[in-house]
Amino acid sequence: MSDLNSSPKTIDQTVLDQLWNFSDPQLSVERFRMASDDLEYSEEARAELATQLARALGLTGEYDDGDAVLNAIQSDSPIVAARIALERGRLRVAEGVPEEAVPLFTKAARDAVAGGVTFLALDAVHMLALTDAGQEEQWAADGLELVASAGQARTQRWGVALHNNLAWYLHDNGRAEEALPHFERALDFATSVGTAEQRFLARWAIARCLRTLGRTEEALQLQRALAAQRPDDRYVAAEIAALVAGSEEAPETVSEAAQEDVSEDAQEGVPEEAPEEASGDVSQAMTDVEPDEVSDDATESESTNATEIESETETETETEATSESVSGEEPAPEPEPGSGDAPKTVSEAKSTIEE
Repeated sequence: MSDLNSSPKTIDQTVLDQLWNFSDPQLSVERFRMASDDLEYSEEARAELATQLARALGLTGEYDDGDAVLNAIQSDSPIVAARIALERGRLRVAEGVPEEAVPLFTKAARDAVAGGVTFLALDAVHMLALTDAGQEEQWAADGLELVASAGQARTQRWGVALHNNLAWYLHDNGRAEEALPHFERALDFATSVGTAEQRFLARWAIARCLRTLGRTEEALQLQRALAAQRPDDRYVAAEIAALVAGSEEAPETVSEAAQEDVSEDAQEGVPEEAPEEASGDVSQAMTDVEPDEVSDDATESESTNATEIESETETETETEATSESVSGEEPAPEPEPGSGDAPKTVSEAKSTIEE
């Protein structure tokens, strides 16, 4: 099975990346509505664009309109069929009925395999890992097998989301020791084939897991480095506040936590990637997943409280079939310093995840 779409009629991944704006779903609705009517594209490509219109409508809460768009698509392409099932499943997750999404994601995975598109199969599998309660680890393992056989960096990037989501599943089920290596593998993938945004979020997740494990000094060092990169990120600040809670030097406000740690030696160990590529806070970043994602794009299962970090919507040189999930979750309120009540997981901190 190829990483890329096997049909020359299908849409180029770079086109989708350019049209998606996960921080502004309504703008994405307008863009995909125009693109899906553009006769410059082939009939199959317009059908794929329409599935993304449906997804964007779902992100604005217009679920019925999203379903109507999907119902109107006519195509015998297995790739289009995969996208229809995938986006209908994401609509169900966004509506809060992930159990109805599982058979849709299963169909999407099968159709993607039939269409010969690894990327799309991975999108479906990673959604199954988020929504199929009790099968999270198996779906993640299946997805990672596909990643291992992928030849394109854009497809390999799913390793970030799959390791990250599995890590959060383990972490939130009291298995933080098992979770940490997966958080670290997510960072490995983000470093080799991911985006600056993914690298930032992966480091945040590692630090959060270290806090759970009681490795406070290591977690604080990582969060201080992240605070230096994004002084105004409230979720980094909240973690710092939780880590210093109880000390005589605990700041009075969350913003002071970030400022104080940046003013110290927080520049040490700051990631080298350009800040403009990783702008925004944790609540804006978790996109796709794609997205990735997050996430992302990513819509996530309430039953697993898992989090996906998926690809940023940056233009790639590779052309692959794609899609990504975005959560409609409201950002968590800022915790008071010293309460130890910083966001438990990135899923509580984010508002969007793209791929």
